[in-house]
Amino acid sequence: MKFKPMAFSGPMILALLNTRPNTWPPEPIDPSKPCKGVTRRIMKEQPPDGWGGVSCLAALAKHAPFQPGDGIWCREALYCSFERSAYYRADNYFALPSGSWRWQNSGIPPRFMPKEACRLWLGCQKSEPVQVGAITDGDALIEGFKSVGDFMDYFWSLGKDRKPNDATWVWRYEIPRIEKPEEWK
Repeated sequence: MKFKPMAFSGPMILALLNTRPNTWPPEPIDPSKPCKGVTRRIMKEQPPDGWGGVSCLAALAKHAPFQPGDGIWCREALYCSFERSAYYRADNYFALPSGSWRWQNSGIPPRFMPKEACRLWLGCQKSEPVQVGAITDGDALIEGFKSVGDFMDYFWSLGKDRKPNDATWVWRYEIPRIEKPEEWK
């Protein structure tokens, strides 16, 4: 299995941590908190207006950055404590001992998280192009949100250049949590 990185925000990490590994559909460890089994990522290039059809969507799916069978290691934000150890920003859990990382700032965003600090692994089961406005209440729950409105508010807040548009195309990935791969142990 080939592993690629994917960045996740704090609320998404908390929902992933509450998901039982190796279950589909996703099962929560604590049913009172959200769990996550699906994620959406905006397409870098939006298809031109007027395209469509099932055959076009099927052909487009072959170009998704993550394909079924790919592994995903989760990148998340870290911060540095006063003793120079690293902690995960989402839940303040210990990540790396002092001296294992050269800190230039008090924290690092997910995209710069070192691979050795990874604590969550996902398996890509399915990738498909969908319009962001097609999300249902059930999808929002699997995404780790209480409602479609909560998901949409969060989704559109992520990028400075994102303008709310229900016709925006995204990659929808089914990403069940998996156990730590042997090659990472």
